[in-house]
Amino acid sequence: MSSKRKIYLSLKKIPKDKIKKKLDIGCGKNPLSLEFEGKITAIDKENLKLPTNVKFIKKNIREFKITEKYDLIIASLILHFMKKNKSIKFIEEIKKHTFSKKYNFIVCLGKKDNGFKKFPIAFYPTLKELENLYKNWNIIDKGDFKTDIEEHDNLPPHNHNIIYILAKKKL
Repeated sequence: MSSKRKIYLSLKKIPKDKIKKKLDIGCGKNPLSLEFEGKITAIDKENLKLPTNVKFIKKNIREFKITEKYDLIIASLILHFMKKNKSIKFIEEIKKHTFSKKYNFIVCLGKKDNGFKKFPIAFYPTLKELENLYKNWNIIDKGDFKTDIEEHDNLPPHNHNIIYILAKKKL
C-alpha cells in the first residue's frame, strides 16, 4: 500500500459530517483537508493556487500564530523544520486550539529518517513520543512506515520514515 494511501485511509476514520472548520498547516499543493467539505484555512510558505473554498495564508509556520479553534487541525510534514522544543510547543498550541471532541492529525518525519542524522536538534520523533504528546486524547489511528523511493529537491533517490497520529480531544 502506498504511503499516501495510508494517510488518506487514516483521515477516512474521521466522520466528515462532524468537521466544519479545518486548519491545514503546511498544506502544500494538495491539502489533506480537501478530503472534507466546508471552511478550510490553509497555511504554507509557498504561493499556492488552491480551490475557492480554501482561505490561503502565505506564511512560514515559525511565524504563524493560531488564533481560533477548529474541528480538525492537520500539521503535515512541517515539524522537522523546527527545533524539538519549538515543535512540542507548536503541538501544544494545536491541541489548545482544537474544539472539544474534535481532531488533530499530525504527519511527520520520524527518528528513523535519514534527515535526523543530518539535523539531530530538529524534531524527528518516534511514534511513542508523538503518542505521549497526546496521552490525554483518544488515539484513533497511528502509524510508522517507510515511503516508496522518491526524488525531490535535487536529492538522489531516497525514502522517508513517516509517522502519523490521528487523535480526538476528550473534553
